[in-house]
Amino acid sequence: MNRKILPAILKILAMAIAIIAAAITAQWIFNWRYFQRGHAFQVDGPIPRDIRLKDGSTYCGSLWQGVPDGNGVLSFPDGGARAGRWKQGCETGLFREVNKYGETVFTMWVNGSRIGYASLSCDTSAYYGIDVSRYQDACWGATCIAMSENGKRFANQETGLWRPVEFVYMKATEGVTIYDPLYRHHLKMARRLKLPRGAYHVMQVNVPARDQALHFLSCISPSDCNMPPVLDLEAQYFKQTLTLPDIRSSLLTWLQIVENELGQRPLIYTGRQFYQNYLEGTELDDYGIWLADYSGRPDREDIFMRQVTSKGVLSGWNASVDVDKLYKWSFTIPK
Repeated sequence: MNRKILPAILKILAMAIAIIAAAITAQWIFNWRYFQRGHAFQVDGPIPRDIRLKDGSTYCGSLWQGVPDGNGVLSFPDGGARAGRWKQGCETGLFREVNKYGETVFTMWVNGSRIGYASLSCDTSAYYGIDVSRYQDACWGATCIAMSENGKRFANQETGLWRPVEFVYMKATEGVTIYDPLYRHHLKMARRLKLPRGAYHVMQVNVPARDQALHFLSCISPSDCNMPPVLDLEAQYFKQTLTLPDIRSSLLTWLQIVENELGQRPLIYTGRQFYQNYLEGTELDDYGIWLADYSGRPDREDIFMRQVTSKGVLSGWNASVDVDKLYKWSFTIPK
């Protein structure tokens, strides 16, 4: 009996080895052909692994069996970059391209070939951007925000119009112990894309404001950002029994320490109700306000920036992201 079974087992093993060998050979041929196009991806690796290419450029993003597949950023030796979505090693769809001078164009690609330049809907009265933390690791290859025709409702890729991501805010710290593990990665990717960028700190009311300011300053560098630092006030952290003077004094302490150190006047991020209860009409109202307001009300003329949705859609990325509308900022080309 055993003598009859053994040949069958050996035959099955031989077939399995042949199938595996064929798959490896096919992938090797695919990678070799991609190498011949001037790109060489040696190994798989999770984001944010950098892969150095044959032509001196660097890719950072999603990989599948050694080639780009998903969102990613391709950075060139001259300082330019190309961000978008790859499919099995080929650029596909809408890409954001930045040259060495910081000039941006949007291009359309099919199977690795540029077929033209994209025409995008732009609201010249404001800039649109995103804010990110550790939960938005994979969004950097995304090029544009999907939005509805009236500019108020952010839609999906099929029903919305595209407009470019024009700036980014990145979470750096919270309280006195929390440091966002993806802050440095987000910063690196924003620099590659030459995006205006800023950092924010989430305030915890039960911790001394001075210690929180020093924690924030110890985790960032003055050269990191070219947009104002932000103090993020989340309503759930302010439910403890504190008097209004105590709250305002604590906030002012953080704001003044950070402003003195960085030389930039910070912004305050908060919701509409918290703003009306604690900030409006006080000395804190002199700081720029970044208001979280998804109501669709007419835009306030006295605010710096507005978070218009937490359910924004980015090209090539299915998860939700916060989208912000910026009114008062003079952009310079970031380094």
